[in-house]
Amino acid sequence: MDLTRFEKVELLPAAAALRSVLDDLTQHHGWEVAAAVTTLFLEGTSHERGEVDDSAPRRPVEPLERHPLVVHYGLPLDGLALTKAHRKVEGNHRASAWRCLLGHTAPAARPPVVAAMREVLAAWLSYRDGVATACGLSR
Repeated sequence: MDLTRFEKVELLPAAAALRSVLDDLTQHHGWEVAAAVTTLFLEGTSHERGEVDDSAPRRPVEPLERHPLVVHYGLPLDGLALTKAHRKVEGNHRASAWRCLLGHTAPAARPPVVAAMREVLAAWLSYRDGVATACGLSR
């Protein structure tokens, strides 16, 4: 694979805007905002509620045979050693991230965290739409 195509990458406008928001929120707004944006938003899934609420659905674990690298690129299962190891040690790290943020964010810091999560969500939705447009898709 020719990796030289990655040497001079130009981000799409919405991607550059998302990157700018991420850089700002993670570097200039305190540890609570940075931790929430990185651990909860960037690492999160649509099944986050299941990490803190036993009555909510948990994230499903797909069999390795259905991993996109196996299905779409023919990667042998042996090539997923890191994924296998990650699944073994992952345990409840999502719930731990939530407990850390919910248990250690001072009440005064919570409104800025919520505002930051709203800001990064808006930037991500714009990024997603920008990628779709660049691929020729429209609503």
